[in-house]
Amino acid sequence: MPRRPAVPNTLGLVLCASLIGLPGTAPAAEPAAGALPRSFRIEDLRVRLERSAGPVAGAAARSLEFSGAVLAQRGDLLAMLEALQALQFFSLPGQMTVQTSYVLREDGTVQTQWLHRSDEPTTRVCVAVSPGQERCVRFTATAAPADLVRFADQAFARAVQR
Repeated sequence: MPRRPAVPNTLGLVLCASLIGLPGTAPAAEPAAGALPRSFRIEDLRVRLERSAGPVAGAAARSLEFSGAVLAQRGDLLAMLEALQALQFFSLPGQMTVQTSYVLREDGTVQTQWLHRSDEPTTRVCVAVSPGQERCVRFTATAAPADLVRFADQAFARAVQR
């Protein structure tokens, strides 16, 4: 029976290391444009939500701010940050206030229509990791992803309960 050589197959080791993800085998990917940096101070982290009332008579705008400088809010902040990351918040457009729809015309062409309702309340979510580094997304309930609208609604609902 032939014996296998005692020298390991280098290509096999490299392939194995890359498949199981051994530390140091490949450089980490750079953060995407608009994404948070890999590390930042918790004291500098701020999440702010603002909601306009629209043209409703007597309705007031509402605002919430969570700061990493406040020790009691740090757990809430990290949970919010994870939820925003799951929503891919940092890759969303900065403005989502126009609803797009498509109409099939009688001649067989598809027409794009944009609806901007100036009477609809808007919400703005901002995440800052330093005074000069802030990412904001402004949206309406009809033009934004449902999960983002739900995130903001839940944040405002929790604030009312406290």
